[in-house]
Amino acid sequence: MAIHDYNISNQSFPATRSDINSALTAIKSSNSNATAPTTSLVSGQLFFDTNDSKMQVYTGAGFNDIALDASGNLTVTGTLTESSSRKYKTAITPLPNQLDAVLKLNPVSYVKKSTGVTEMGFIAEEVQEIFPAVVAKDAEGVHYSRLTAVLVSAVQELKQQLDDQALEIKELKKG
Repeated sequence: MAIHDYNISNQSFPATRSDINSALTAIKSSNSNATAPTTSLVSGQLFFDTNDSKMQVYTGAGFNDIALDASGNLTVTGTLTESSSRKYKTAITPLPNQLDAVLKLNPVSYVKKSTGVTEMGFIAEEVQEIFPAVVAKDAEGVHYSRLTAVLVSAVQELKQQLDDQALEIKELKKG
């Protein structure tokens, strides 16, 4: 089996995605019917195992930290972190008054067609009508982590309402 290293350059999203797709195609074809190589492994090396259809990254000790299987399931045994530093953002504005919009969301339980597994979540097309910024291209997926800011805003709004009501009750009891 041939072992190949692929350097995916750091470019803007469309070019990077193209580079990654090209590299993954090359990895799969080069490693046809391959199992994990046992020599010359370097920490951070990308490997596609055609026996179980998983793309994995060698950690220096094994392949357990990240795996992407043929069904599109990404498994991360560590922590998944999204960049959120102020240095990556412009036009930062508060996100107030989200409670009414959050109440329009329709949480559902469903069976995923591709796996037969019962899951909970939202229907992307419905979410797009309320929060277009949290729906992936062509309304095929929801960026659930982006909903966090909306939900926190709604909780803050509820807390303010409770505080206002508590103050009003206190004033009514005095009078």
